[in-house]
Amino acid sequence: MGASAAKYLIEQEEVQEVRLADIDKSRLAHVARSLRSKKLAPQLVEPSEKSSMIEAIKGNDAALLALPHLAAFRADLAAIEAGVNAVDLVFMDEQMRLHSKFSKAGLTFIPGCGVAPGLAQVLAGEGARRMDSVDGIRILVGGLPQVPRPPLNYKIVFSLESVLEMYCSTNVRIIRDGKIKTTKVMSDVEKVSFPKPFENMECFLTDGAATLIYTMKGKVRNLEEKTIRYPGHAEQIKTLIGTGLVSTKPVRIDGAKVVPRTLLSDILGPKLRLGKERM
Repeated sequence: MGASAAKYLIEQEEVQEVRLADIDKSRLAHVARSLRSKKLAPQLVEPSEKSSMIEAIKGNDAALLALPHLAAFRADLAAIEAGVNAVDLVFMDEQMRLHSKFSKAGLTFIPGCGVAPGLAQVLAGEGARRMDSVDGIRILVGGLPQVPRPPLNYKIVFSLESVLEMYCSTNVRIIRDGKIKTTKVMSDVEKVSFPKPFENMECFLTDGAATLIYTMKGKVRNLEEKTIRYPGHAEQIKTLIGTGLVSTKPVRIDGAKVVPRTLLSDILGPKLRLGKERM
């Protein structure tokens, strides 16, 4: 996502420099070779170190943050200390508490500005604005391969860590009868159908309504977001969660501390990475 954003920004005449920061030196070099632009300034960054994050962000007119959920909030805080306006592809409810801090610093912060959350919320909000009244908003999201293949009949087009974090969110925020309520993630599984090749699918609640939960409160009776997957996906993920393989709590294996989710991501990631499949 970061590399795609860098490519777009480089192509804008008014942009003088694009500083692309990443923890992986080889990945930075690969992007630099593919973009071949004097505007691009690659920079190594260590997301776990506050000073490194601030150094990477400061001095820019704006920062576009495209990090996994576990590092996103630290990057948001770093943007405040660096005195830089920020856009974050990730949305977490904790970010709503940062409004006063960004405002006090005279900065603008836009969280949840990806595809979903992001574009989906913009379209839903604009659709509601154009109508005289709206009773409810129901958002269905999900990028899927046209041909499902094991192990999960799914392919990742962004961070697997963010996908797992979405599945492991303890609560999903929805609006029911005009009030903000919480329910369990991956609950309310139902069948949905679309034109070929997606005739028989399932969808379930996920916490992706983002800022709409707040901006649409009092304006709609019901609001929810559901993620679409091939049938059986929800039960497969629930099995992984139930076995503890998605936990972020370290366990000791042969004397070494291992984070189950990190191990799962390293093993499962390559199998789920999008190759030549059509979405």
